[in-house]
Amino acid sequence: GWLLLLGWPGYTFYISLLLGSGLILMNFERTLRAFTGSMQWQIKFMVLGIGGLFAVNIYTSSQALLFSSVNTTLDLVSSAALIVAAVLVIVSFVRLRILNVDIYLSQTFLYNSITVMVVGLYLLAASVLATVVNYLGGRQSIALAVFVLFLSFLGLIILLLSDELRQKVKRFIYHHFHRPQYDYRNEWKRFTQRTVSVLDIKNLSASVAAMVSETFGVSSVTVYLLDETQERVLLGGSTIFSESQQANKISVENAPADLIRALRDQQMPVDFDRIEADWARDFKRRHQDFLSEAQVRYCVPLMANQQVLGVMTLNSRLTKESFSVEDFDLLKMIADQAAANLLNIKLSEDLIQAKKMEAFQALSAFFVHDLKNVASTLSLTMQNLPAHFDDPDFRKDAMSTISKSVAKINDMCSRLSLLGKRPELQKTKVDLNELVTETLAGLNGCIKASLIQDTHPLPELYIDPDEMQKVFLNLILNANEAVGEGGEIRVTTEQKNGWALTLLSLDVCKDDSVREAFRQAGEVDVLINNAGFEVWGPLEEMAVGDIADQFDTNVYGPLRCINAVLPAMRERGSGVIVNVSSVGGRVAAPLNGLYSASKFALEALSESLHYEVGHFGVRVHIVEPGAIETPFADNRRLVGAGAGDETSPYRPLIGQWEEAQGRLIGEAGRTPAVAVAEAMLEAIEKGDKLRYPVGPDAQMVLMARSQMDDETFESTMRQQLGLTW
Repeated sequence: GWLLLLGWPGYTFYISLLLGSGLILMNFERTLRAFTGSMQWQIKFMVLGIGGLFAVNIYTSSQALLFSSVNTTLDLVSSAALIVAAVLVIVSFVRLRILNVDIYLSQTFLYNSITVMVVGLYLLAASVLATVVNYLGGRQSIALAVFVLFLSFLGLIILLLSDELRQKVKRFIYHHFHRPQYDYRNEWKRFTQRTVSVLDIKNLSASVAAMVSETFGVSSVTVYLLDETQERVLLGGSTIFSESQQANKISVENAPADLIRALRDQQMPVDFDRIEADWARDFKRRHQDFLSEAQVRYCVPLMANQQVLGVMTLNSRLTKESFSVEDFDLLKMIADQAAANLLNIKLSEDLIQAKKMEAFQALSAFFVHDLKNVASTLSLTMQNLPAHFDDPDFRKDAMSTISKSVAKINDMCSRLSLLGKRPELQKTKVDLNELVTETLAGLNGCIKASLIQDTHPLPELYIDPDEMQKVFLNLILNANEAVGEGGEIRVTTEQKNGWALTLLSLDVCKDDSVREAFRQAGEVDVLINNAGFEVWGPLEEMAVGDIADQFDTNVYGPLRCINAVLPAMRERGSGVIVNVSSVGGRVAAPLNGLYSASKFALEALSESLHYEVGHFGVRVHIVEPGAIETPFADNRRLVGAGAGDETSPYRPLIGQWEEAQGRLIGEAGRTPAVAVAEAMLEAIEKGDKLRYPVGPDAQMVLMARSQMDDETFESTMRQQLGLTW
């Protein structure tokens, strides 16, 4: 490079450039620090680019002042820095969207340009080929080169005359260089507004036909649909034909069906005036009358989920202007969305029919079950008739039972005529206790199990007595089948918080009892598994039967109830299952190891179920009470030292643990039972947690257990509870 000596003007220039560049960099730094977030993200590259350019100026200026000369070699550094700065500024402009300007070129210019480019590339390739032939064959290959050039020109002409190539070029230009003719957002909004409230196929087809007619300026739009058999064609909607007019035409012609079959492999709309495919020529030859009378120039298949639903046909525009590539794209979009809506309506109608059939089957099942109840009552009466026929009271009750059974059969027969009508409840003021007493009295001598009636004062209820009596009768008869002879059925009525409750005993340890009870309960929205008891004592002194009973009630029982309601909840997509566990299901303690084992199992089942059925909209929650003010301890099964066996080596542990329990509960005593009910209610209504500990003792123990390792937790609990065992 050259070295140019500096004079006083040069010194002045480079000193000014050095100071100015430094001041500019200082301001750039302050600017970059002043912005945060997205603004700093947008201007960062601009500041770095321009700042880097001035940093290079500082370097070159300092070099010139230091050596009192200008080294032209450094101009390469300045040029490279300028290029880098320009790139960084462009990146910043892109982020700022300053250059977000749409430029659309003439379609004719673009098409001709691409044509010229194709011709140029083709001729270039031909010349290269001719050169290669000439090089390999020498001067003697001139004739061959000329022949190759002739073939090249011939191939070029064939290429330029290809309709497929021209269409692909035009589609490429429309997609990448053409200003959109339609506002697709408004078109989509208009389509949605016209079709969102339409719930049947006929009206949807008519709405789509009308919208397509308005959008594209065509007078004739017709939608043809395949029926369920996929063989016959039906008129969906039309802007020119009435249903009766076109139905006659469809019945005598196979043109629409042939057209639908021909379009199965077509992805885009078809223009019959321009398409040269073999299938199109054959269709026009065979169905020219149909194309003319139905005013068909364009057609587009209605396809959804790889299933052909029908076809939509259009005639020419009123302006006689042909459809463009963009028109075809919009028509295809409307057809695809219309097909999707048609398929959804069709599937919805199929679902409604299935629901109707399901409802009919359910109604039939209830009708048959009512007949079975009447038959059971009559059967029991007839079984007891030989043994008690001489008893006047029995004969009186038997005649009453037979009369009521006949009346019920007549009532059921009369209600069969109402199957197609909306059922109406005949509500009157009823004393529920009297209704229960009357129902139980009608079963006198017909029930194998012992009936225990426990009624409490209730206000009169506004209910249908006949329907409610059916409910009571069904529940009691099913309970009788479940518990068998020698069992016990307890019927309780009471009022709680303004609700009148009817309670029936249920044995969660018997499959039949659970299955029949839930079948009669109908649709269950919330299941609370609260059945449980405790086998209390040292594990060494427990029998296998104790283990079986503990798990049968505390684990298998809830699982039986869950299996009874879960299929319906899953199919319905909603439901809540609340399993009442215990703090003992998270932390095991002496003497309740078997109870804790059952609650640990219930916790694991509940957590696993939470992951499995949450996908279906069914929520599972676990309530974990501590020491609650209930008679739960009175129902414990005491074993070994827990039952007072003085010879047991674990007898000293019993006393220590009972004292420790008192320290754990504290002076405040046990937690009121209402706290558990409130936790259940929160889980049902809010349900934002998997586990709900109840009581200060439960919360304290669980928090300590989660924050300590095994050794620290044991040491802490021994110290706090005074355990020396």
